[in-house]
Amino acid sequence: MVCSDLRAVPELSLPDGLTLRPVRRVLNDPPDHVPLADAVGAAKRAGEDGEVSTVELLAHLSSLPEGTRLFAAVDDEGAVCGTSGSQASSTDAYVFFVNTVRNWRRLGVGLSMTATALRPALRLGASRACLDASGAGVPLYRRLGFMATGTMTQFTRSN
Repeated sequence: MVCSDLRAVPELSLPDGLTLRPVRRVLNDPPDHVPLADAVGAAKRAGEDGEVSTVELLAHLSSLPEGTRLFAAVDDEGAVCGTSGSQASSTDAYVFFVNTVRNWRRLGVGLSMTATALRPALRLGASRACLDASGAGVPLYRRLGFMATGTMTQFTRSN
């Protein structure tokens, strides 16, 4: 899906009981950020069976370019309940790592986390963004101004 005008994406708040925090993706990130392992753990709890392993996801997210930003929605007990991330390159941005744990779904967490991921990309000069959407995510992303541009086939490997 593609959003052709990031300036039109609204700034949205998380539901009561959640706080937005950056994720510590690399060693140079401030130590008070959410540990990457906690964010990946939440993403794994939110995901379906058969996805990439925790070790592979940690390695992948750690290896992304310096401008990559990851965010976590954290509850009052410090548990990660939602995640999002973005990368910006020139006028284009890519949104990824959008996940919401089951007991926080349908409350606006995914919507807010997606909008949050787009803010740093906009500040870096991106004017449009793309993302890969699951069937459940399509209505959410449409509310932010994304439009479908085609279909994608996802292949997973069995264990």
